Amino acid sequence: MIPLFKSTKQSLVLSSEDRQFLQRISQSRTEEFRRVERARMILHYADGLSIPKIAKALGATVPKTNAALTKLWCRV
Repeated sequence: MIPLFKSTKQSLVLSSEDRQFLQRISQSRTEEFRRVERARMILHYADGLSIPKIAKALGATVPKTNAALTKLWCRV
């Protein structure tokens, strides 16, 4: 299958320490929901999922997911 478009965002490679940190946050029951959701978005993106697929998997909107990942790139 030929993709209809090419992503303009760069790929994300997480170190094992970063992945463990994000997994702890994503599974937390005491952390703020927005931090849990953002950690899950980052983990899914690092695993190669597209922004629309991440949004659908987490029940979020595409603009919200895109904004969360854009914040990530601003910090890198």
